[in-house]
Amino acid sequence: MPAARDLGGIRFGLLTVVERRSAPSPQGRHRTRWLCSCDCAKRGQAPTRSVAVRLRYATHQGNRHARQRKAEGFYTEAEIAALYIEQSGHCKACGTDLADGFHRDHIIPLSSGGSNWIANIQLLCSSCNVRKRTKPWERFLAERMAA
Repeated sequence: MPAARDLGGIRFGLLTVVERRSAPSPQGRHRTRWLCSCDCAKRGQAPTRSVAVRLRYATHQGNRHARQRKAEGFYTEAEIAALYIEQSGHCKACGTDLADGFHRDHIIPLSSGGSNWIANIQLLCSSCNVRKRTKPWERFLAERMAA
């Protein structure tokens, strides 16, 4: 059985993961659930699927896209979670809070020969990522400062 990921302290929308709980199901298997707290001060348990699957699916899709572009490298869910913490949950370009969602952006775009390693990934809000498109990071910042 694979080791459980520690999602404690990570935000997903309005929910903040507090702790992992494991309990037996009626079939005798263990079900992992997460104790989450909401911004409205409510606390409740969420199944692993609702918390972790979004992160896993988005990571899989990002790596799949890079493979289709024949880009070198890949990143994991844990690396994205660590990057989220490193960026303090804020957009790298505008500083917007990323609690409601974020895009994984390639600093050097795949279309310009950039890699898919975590060192070439940054987290942006959706509006900044849509505006950046396939521009290199430095060019995007220069255009943003000129505007």
